[in-house]
Amino acid sequence: MALTNGGPDKITPANIAGFFAYPAKPDIVSGAIERAITRIPTFTTSVHLKGWREIDIPGRFISEQVLEEIDRCDCLIADTTTLNFNVIYELGFAIGRGKRVFVVRNRSITADPDTSQLGIVDTIGYKDYSNSDELAQLVAGISNLKPLSLANQRLLKAPIYLNQSKHRTDQDSAIISGVKKLGFKFRSFDPSETPRLSAFDAIKEVSQSYGVVVHLVPNEIDGARVTGNPPTLLRYRPTPYRSERSGFAANSCFHRRGVSSSTFDAGC
Repeated sequence: MALTNGGPDKITPANIAGFFAYPAKPDIVSGAIERAITRIPTFTTSVHLKGWREIDIPGRFISEQVLEEIDRCDCLIADTTTLNFNVIYELGFAIGRGKRVFVVRNRSITADPDTSQLGIVDTIGYKDYSNSDELAQLVAGISNLKPLSLANQRLLKAPIYLNQSKHRTDQDSAIISGVKKLGFKFRSFDPSETPRLSAFDAIKEVSQSYGVVVHLVPNEIDGARVTGNPPTLLRYRPTPYRSERSGFAANSCFHRRGVSSSTFDAGC
């Protein structure tokens, strides 16, 4: 990517590589996006856009190929019309990689009721569109690649960030107990006390952490779509930090393997 004398916020034409993260359903959304991708050259030659369907994935792991494309791009365009786990994860991955993110929504679709509960999505600015031409023009207008800011330092005194579920189930209690047994202090987001986690707070808390505890609750649990998404907002390459206590390597994440498992695992 060539830069002008204006610095990293300004770029010369014909050098923006974008990747579009969007759900396969509903068809009206994915169809408009895929048509918009083909329409981009009609409006500009400075933005080159690729969608996930265009990736060479036969015989490869789809997720790895998508993340590699995000790593290579200058800007991620994400459609958050519906609350899709993969799109939210890819959005967070791009933020953590220091990419410019450009969020769009299809105004012709009834708003997803869970979106209003997930503060992360609606506290990042976005643009509305109704059809492929409107969307193509919006994307063609991207000219600033300045990313969202991340924390510069990790918190050594409380290196772990824990995202709690809406309800304190036995599994949640086991996770919290497991983290405490590690001997580390931790910060947490508790939706029973603060219903909405804003993008600003999520980015700050996760980027200050050496480890993030994620409980991916099953869909039948109340609030699963909302409380299961905030920790995915930010994925980054943390500064190496290791402790001998419990074999904890903080440049990994914590997860519980399955709801019925009695084993608490560190690492990912």
